[in-house]
Amino acid sequence: MYKKLLLTNYLILLFSLNLFSSTTDSLQTFLATYEMLESEHVYEKGERSAQGTTALELTSRLTESQLTSLQFSNNILVRCYTFKQLTLNNSSKVIAILHNHLNSRLELERIDGCTISTQLLIEYFLEQCFINCNSSIRTEAFHLLHSFNKFDLLSDYLLARVPINEQNYSIIEKAILKGNNKFLYLFLSYRKGDFDKMILQASQNDSLKINSINLFKFLRSDDLLKDLSFAYLEQDDRLNQLRRERTFLELLKLKKYALIGLYKDKPEYQKPLYIALYKTCTMPILRLEIEEKYPSFTERMRNFIDNESYLVE
Repeated sequence: MYKKLLLTNYLILLFSLNLFSSTTDSLQTFLATYEMLESEHVYEKGERSAQGTTALELTSRLTESQLTSLQFSNNILVRCYTFKQLTLNNSSKVIAILHNHLNSRLELERIDGCTISTQLLIEYFLEQCFINCNSSIRTEAFHLLHSFNKFDLLSDYLLARVPINEQNYSIIEKAILKGNNKFLYLFLSYRKGDFDKMILQASQNDSLKINSINLFKFLRSDDLLKDLSFAYLEQDDRLNQLRRERTFLELLKLKKYALIGLYKDKPEYQKPLYIALYKTCTMPILRLEIEEKYPSFTERMRNFIDNESYLVE
């Protein structure tokens, strides 16, 4: 009876090893035929890339241990797809793998639509982690980056996926105090309170006076909003047109029509104001007034905006 049980276990183990070997060999052989990694958003002839679909079908059959062992593969595509599968599984191994690659300079090539770009492997790993993993693992990854001062690896796209919880609050607050406006925007998006001083500091740290315009919506003090608007609108340099467009657009969104009225009759502000008005449904009378006052200019601007898809973010 004991010998029979031992034989049965041996056959199961042998079958498992053969299955593992067959699956991993198939994965490596299949992926080795490709020279570049395609992003999950790439489509071929209107359908999802066969490469990604087939790779994930193979990796979904592997255990956590098998997926982890494939992180030592010489084929970088195998490592990418097996790591992605680990993130989809919310595996506890994700953080350890990120830790091992924080200082890695390994690169991969990926295709996004018609664009071919080079990306660090750690950046791809972080992207998959923050897109696929649960809040707990993303929080661990965020703390890992903080511990090793690697916040430069967080793009705006990934920053928006940092979990909103108290565990991350102190880290975000420290980053804000060091002048990181990316964290300030994230912070203000989900915290409530009077943070005008933080916004004022951010505006002072913004040498170009462009990015901090997005923070106007969080201001509580009308006096501070007025002061900053004047400073941004009246700063005269090579970026004055772009800065004025974005400032007017923000003021329109906030319905601060009185501030806009102070500039509407000044010729040097007509172009940026008209572009901002063209992007909104507010103040149609003022828009018509400018069109009647400057018919040649506004017609050219309409054609320019329509033909060039001129958008102010």
